[in-house]
Amino acid sequence: MAKIIYTNDNGNMVVVTPVSTELTVDEIAAKDVPAGKSYTIVEDAQVPTDRSFRDAWALSDGSIQVDMTKAKDLMRDKIREVRKDLLADEDVEFMRAVETADADAQATSAARKQALRDAPSASAISNASDVTALKAAWDTSLLGVNPYI
Repeated sequence: MAKIIYTNDNGNMVVVTPVSTELTVDEIAAKDVPAGKSYTIVEDAQVPTDRSFRDAWALSDGSIQVDMTKAKDLMRDKIREVRKDLLADEDVEFMRAVETADADAQATSAARKQALRDAPSASAISNASDVTALKAAWDTSLLGVNPYI
């Protein structure tokens, strides 16, 4: 089955799956693709099955590729989202350590908070050359369950 691909005003790729049996793919494209937008028709096999970085898809030479710069930014945003609660929890642990004058616990907590702050700038993210390497850059020991697996 064919898919209709175009980029919306936000720069995100839109994949239209025709469901009508009464219209041709070209007729559906003419109806569903916004005026002035160029589009491409591709076969199902050309659409990636891994949707982990769906918002980083880009059309290149008639096929869908992952824009790694955008995918890395999406990964960093996801880390920031996850670390928000982790930092809040760590703040509680740090204050407990302060209240009990436990210098070792304070140092451990401070180090964990710094690691959380540094997580978006991990070299594994910057150095990832493909989606597989980018997914592997998620630090489960620091951030917990990898949302990309």
